[in-house]
Amino acid sequence: MYRSKVYVEDTNSAKAAPAYSVFNWRAKFEQKVEHWTFHQTLRLDNLLDRQYVGSVIVADGNSRFYEAAPGRSWYAGAGAQYSF
Repeated sequence: MYRSKVYVEDTNSAKAAPAYSVFNWRAKFEQKVEHWTFHQTLRLDNLLDRQYVGSVIVADGNSRFYEAAPGRSWYAGAGAQYSF
């Protein structure tokens, strides 16, 4: 995922949040047994654990424009479905 730099206030005089690239990975597995379908999902975000500005508060009165993005994170899920 690539994001270009973001200016944080109207005059563009404050330092912009720099551009960044983040690598993510996602896989989904599925098995069918008669009328049942089972699936599993695995997702890894920010594989290289890069530090970057995840969001900005535009025109913040206290000049606290930048919010850090989370580090490496993961998600796992599973489900089952029965079809008649």
